[in-house]
Amino acid sequence: MTQLVANGPGIGDSMVLSAISHEFLAQRGEQVDVVVAHPELYENNPSVRSAIGWSMDYPRSLPELDDQNVTKGEHNVQYACRKFGLKVPDWKTIRPWFFFGISDITPLVKHLQQWSSDYVTMHPQPGPWTRNKDWYRDSWSELSLLFGEMKIYQLGGSEDWKIPGTDPRFMGAPLRHVCRVLAGSELHICPVTGTMHLAAAVQTPTLVIYGGREKSEVTGYAYQWRLHGEASCSPCWLVNPCPYGSEINGELRKPCMDPITAQSVFEIIKEKLPHALWTANPH
Repeated sequence: MTQLVANGPGIGDSMVLSAISHEFLAQRGEQVDVVVAHPELYENNPSVRSAIGWSMDYPRSLPELDDQNVTKGEHNVQYACRKFGLKVPDWKTIRPWFFFGISDITPLVKHLQQWSSDYVTMHPQPGPWTRNKDWYRDSWSELSLLFGEMKIYQLGGSEDWKIPGTDPRFMGAPLRHVCRVLAGSELHICPVTGTMHLAAAVQTPTLVIYGGREKSEVTGYAYQWRLHGEASCSPCWLVNPCPYGSEINGELRKPCMDPITAQSVFEIIKEKLPHALWTANPH
């Protein structure tokens, strides 16, 4: 029986194993065991026999991925399949997996169903492991204003910085609830962070602000819009703060994020997602 152990405690670390376990089931008819920090994300997943909580005591299945150069630009899931002797999937088909169940029918669902208007979701704050993934707070604030009267739910931790004008009621919500909110969203916008994987798993259109820290072909998904900033030092894969950045008003400004403006993000959204909501909020 194969056991897959996540590389770390992040949501992305947990969810990438769902893509690998899917290949085990599809190619070998084999269910796997997973050791992840968020085992609740594997409820009802047919490719998994069991999911248990992660700790540093477990030897990781893919420790070499801490050095992203090891994949030579290949997606993490492709690299893992190669390592485990599976057929390497086409990059365009790679996705994480999440399955709803009866237990997910909650007051939250009823609340979302009561909304006759559409809504979008934003998650501005990536995990605490590197500031090089951060887009700027003033850019998030400006972007939210460009949506006019459109309902925006902000996702993330309950103590995260809040984008002015957004609805914070789901900040700090259980992850299965977050998946339900994402599943009903017209569009999700985030940096490289856990909700980009959750949104992909429930197949919600997503714009990921990559900047320049990493290469989207290694960690992203083909059907997401991946916005990079042009910088000669990208991708750097740095955990330590960008050596070419500067601290301004408590934020690290980086060459790879500076070209990405709120207006440029909104223009991409309008182009990629034509919808009646743009006529209601002409900007």
